[in-house]
Amino acid sequence: MAIVVLTRAVIVPVAVLERKWPGGETGYRAAAPNKTYRCDGHLAAVEFMTPGDVECWVQQTLKPAGIRFPEKGAERDAVVADSHEGLTTPCSWLDFRRLDHWAEARLKGAPDTPLTGPPGWSPEAEPDTHYVAPDSCGRRMKFLSVDDAVATFLDEETGRRNYIGVVNRDSLMLILGWRLKAIWDRFSPMRVLTDRDPHGLPEEDRARLREAALECERIAQVVEPIESKALWLAGLLSRMAAEWTLSARLWRLYLAGEPDDAGGWMELTWCQGELGEKEEALAAAKRAVEIEPDNPGAAANMAASLRALGRREEALAWIEKALAIDPSDTISLTLKEDLLA
Repeated sequence: MAIVVLTRAVIVPVAVLERKWPGGETGYRAAAPNKTYRCDGHLAAVEFMTPGDVECWVQQTLKPAGIRFPEKGAERDAVVADSHEGLTTPCSWLDFRRLDHWAEARLKGAPDTPLTGPPGWSPEAEPDTHYVAPDSCGRRMKFLSVDDAVATFLDEETGRRNYIGVVNRDSLMLILGWRLKAIWDRFSPMRVLTDRDPHGLPEEDRARLREAALECERIAQVVEPIESKALWLAGLLSRMAAEWTLSARLWRLYLAGEPDDAGGWMELTWCQGELGEKEEALAAAKRAVEIEPDNPGAAANMAASLRALGRREEALAWIEKALAIDPSDTISLTLKEDLLA
């Protein structure tokens, strides 16, 4: 018999599990941390997408159970097999071969029978849910959710759902960090246009920005170390889409964790101004100038918020402050022309 290896598999002989694991192979199957478990009667394997998850499973689960995994030399009870790179350490009891789309592992001396893979896998047909390399997630995979140590993504090119088994939060943070970077790289070129003309994008682009903003919010909800980064991007993308209510909500969430970011208060000022929340916009503008009194944009926001409230003279005074900081500030110059017209 043989098992298929699609990514990085931690492989343990069933005979070892029957001797050392509580409940034997059945108990090990129940302990599997994701949906990748497979067993051909001689070998049992669990797969992971990142080296960090492999190390976590070996160090925190297998070794405490007495399953030996020496770095070199001594006989081992488990081995790691990479579908592209092969065995990470020599192993006397395993036969391994790489094929075009997967690899195969077989206990030496075991009969040659059909491959055993994870649920939903077959050598003849690609399943609706399959495995992908984690770096490709950033390029084309929309993050959907995390459930039972499995992160689910939607392939934007094929429409298929893909999942990645994750054991520790560091691995998930790495993958979703790649995704945030890919989203930024995709949409940041639109920012110049939307800063100049908030309603200048076609409806199709606005819809794409809104979807990306909601994806960033989902990312923020599952990985705390990059929560602020994800919420910042979510707020910006939704503002670029002229989704003022959504953006204001996201900026408030962001500022709850980053209250000293003047740029966030300036973004919130913009959204509240568009929503007609004049007093709230002024309060946000005041917070920005308190944090960065030498920021001409923050001063210009004060002027715009005061103008919206009909406080013309105060608005002119703030425009003069902004121009004293930066005489070429185009926003302040335009505001001054409007007020003096």
